[in-house]
Amino acid sequence: MQYVFYVTESGFRAYSSVLSDAGVEEFSWDDIAQIELFISQLSSKVEVMLVLDLIDEDLFFEWVPKVMPWERTALLKRRKERLMSEKIALSEVHSTNQLRKSDEGRKEELILSATISDSFKLTRFLTNLEAAQVVIKGIYSKPFLLTYYFRQAIRPSLGLTKEQEALPFLIISRQSELNYRQTFFYQGEMRLSRPVEIEAQDKDPQSIHNALLEETKLALTYVYNQKIIPFNAPIGLVFLEEDELVLNHIEEDCLSSGIIRPSWDPQDYYFVSKTFAEFNAGMQYCLDSRTCYSEQAIIDFLFQNDIKGFYSTEYVTQIQNFQIGRKFLYSFNLALLAGGLAFILINGVDNFLSWQRIGLLDQNIASHQKEKQRLTELVKLQDDAQQIKASVEFSEAVLNLRVDRLIGFNIQGFSETVKRHPNIQLSTLDWRNAGPLDSLQHELVMDGWVFPFYDTYKDPVAWVDALVNDLEQLDKVETVTLVKEPLNRELKQAVRVNTDQGEVYALPFSISMRLKDGQFK
Repeated sequence: MQYVFYVTESGFRAYSSVLSDAGVEEFSWDDIAQIELFISQLSSKVEVMLVLDLIDEDLFFEWVPKVMPWERTALLKRRKERLMSEKIALSEVHSTNQLRKSDEGRKEELILSATISDSFKLTRFLTNLEAAQVVIKGIYSKPFLLTYYFRQAIRPSLGLTKEQEALPFLIISRQSELNYRQTFFYQGEMRLSRPVEIEAQDKDPQSIHNALLEETKLALTYVYNQKIIPFNAPIGLVFLEEDELVLNHIEEDCLSSGIIRPSWDPQDYYFVSKTFAEFNAGMQYCLDSRTCYSEQAIIDFLFQNDIKGFYSTEYVTQIQNFQIGRKFLYSFNLALLAGGLAFILINGVDNFLSWQRIGLLDQNIASHQKEKQRLTELVKLQDDAQQIKASVEFSEAVLNLRVDRLIGFNIQGFSETVKRHPNIQLSTLDWRNAGPLDSLQHELVMDGWVFPFYDTYKDPVAWVDALVNDLEQLDKVETVTLVKEPLNRELKQAVRVNTDQGEVYALPFSISMRLKDGQFK
């Protein structure tokens, strides 16, 4: 059995997955005793989902420098910790996976920060659920639930393509009698969401219709002012209503009132006006005989689909980890049982085949013995093992002489050392005497590039240090000095070089390697 608690500033409504005669139970935040009694009576087998539909939910989008995938988790964690305070009940920081290049050419990604204030003691409510050991399946944000609802329920029903979903559009969904939520999407992701209360003189459909058009006009102006898209750029409109009478002639009125500009190309936007009842299959709370606002539609949607929660607490994370472990253990046991049955079957087949192979092996052994005897008589080994060993040692000495003839230094070993560092590219090698012309001390100065460079110096410095450490291990090397480190903070010093990874940014470095005393050979 499952429950959905629909949380607002005034209280919460408890929807059960099993309809009862009692209907939906409603609680005010002031009814502390009733809330605690209701929570204490919940069965340990009940799963609870919390939907937060709050005015005090702040969503903030920010472009930040792009980081490596393994650095993103730590970045998001640090930003989430900064948001937490005594006045904040919940906070989350998510990456939207949207990328761009800034005017300065820097790679950036879009980060979403979300917070919910503790103005009505939401923290106490969550603490009571934890104390009662209620299994919380997920904590959901209403704006993001509308995103899932659009993708899984609305878009397939309307036959919209992914290209159309990427176009800018605004969803105007009815929350209650005079309350709506305006949610703006850009490039397939939600960018703005705000609840509004329309000012209708009467509660008849025509008055609500006129007030809704005015609020829609204000919403489009707000989107343009945020400079997410250019002014007067086409924006699609999706009206989701409870009363189909409110939608009468709404597209024509949008055209006549200037909400839809005559200059817009029909290929660049789309218009949808539907009731929630048209999208919900297998409805429980969104029936024709009852009101069907976005609240009831979302409740039915949650009961029918497995949606990942948006907000998380330490208690919720522990429950999710436990459930994942339980599913893994269950799957492991099934796999173990299936594996045991398969082992018995395969072992029986293998035993049957083995008896047939034994006869073939006996025949092969006899054939190999005859072949061995024939080859032994044919080939007479006249070379002594010591002579073979001496020949090998002599060959190796000749090879070493060929590669060591330049100042007694093993060039082949140096080449193999550099080859082991795929992030290093040498540009120049300069051999020189370390002293007078007749000195037996020599020095090798090498310049090169380390890549790739993505605005952080940690990896390039580590790659160069690793090369220095390997060079120090070479035979006949006295000292290795890093003359120029790849730490120039003027980013213009970084250049693009062609590598096996393609064209990437690289940093210059220089190494001096002094050799031990030697002589020409």
